[in-house]
Amino acid sequence: MKLRAIQLDNIRQFDAKSMRISDLSDGLNVVAEPNEFGKSTVFDALHALFFARFGSASREVRALQPARALGAVRIMAEVEADGRRFRIEKRFLSGRMARITDLSPGGGVVAQDDGAEAWLSRLIGSAQEGPAGLLWV
Repeated sequence: MKLRAIQLDNIRQFDAKSMRISDLSDGLNVVAEPNEFGKSTVFDALHALFFARFGSASREVRALQPARALGAVRIMAEVEADGRRFRIEKRFLSGRMARITDLSPGGGVVAQDDGAEAWLSRLIGSAQEGPAGLLWV
């Protein structure tokens, strides 16, 4: 699996806003910004996307919610797997949902909610407790 894009909506300092990192390529991608620009937030959100169930209201998930705003925490990632591109999307806390969409021409929704969690579990394999080969700095 190769991570190609990340989008965060209504998360921590990005309350009522979106933040997107796109065009991630093979090899090393560097995200460099001053302190308090959200680098750690991106990694925490990715961890929640891949390892927290969409129905979770755990401390980890609640910590993603902005202090000044309530509502849904939404995390999306575009990944490449098996030669195809997919969007993994989860919404936590309000309007909870999980969805996998095949972004290939003629693709569409592959799985939703519990089915999306099962699809994601198969994608990342047996390493359910940690970053599963992702580089965390």
